[in-house]
Amino acid sequence: NMIVSLILFLVILAIFKIILFPQILLLIPALLWLLFLTIGISLFTASLNVRFRDVAFFVQTLLILWFYATPVLYSMDLIPESLNLLFSVNPLTSIFELMHVALLNQGVINYQLTIFNLAISVLIIIIGVLVFKKEHKYFVDWL
Repeated sequence: NMIVSLILFLVILAIFKIILFPQILLLIPALLWLLFLTIGISLFTASLNVRFRDVAFFVQTLLILWFYATPVLYSMDLIPESLNLLFSVNPLTSIFELMHVALLNQGVINYQLTIFNLAISVLIIIIGVLVFKKEHKYFVDWL
């Protein structure tokens, strides 16, 4: 769904001549980062869900809250100073800020925040892979 939507959005941007070539290249690392972060979270939560069935309900609730704590439709500039810490530890913040710059030419890339969020993402990916490798031997027994 995302790829189809993105292609349609890029066509619309091309029709209105809004695409800026050097900035559109930021979309590649943003999408790859999103892919690997999703893989890490999926491996972690899927491994836990096989063992503990209630994890699915927790993840569904957490995803809704996480959506509202991610600047998808708004820029980081609109966030009050009191909530900056909450948004700073969210790895999706930097991913969507990269997408804002790449697609809409809006927002500012904070390199310190991006490196911090990249470190959090790598940690999530490592934890997801380690938990999956540890637990996958028992999946058949628990199912």
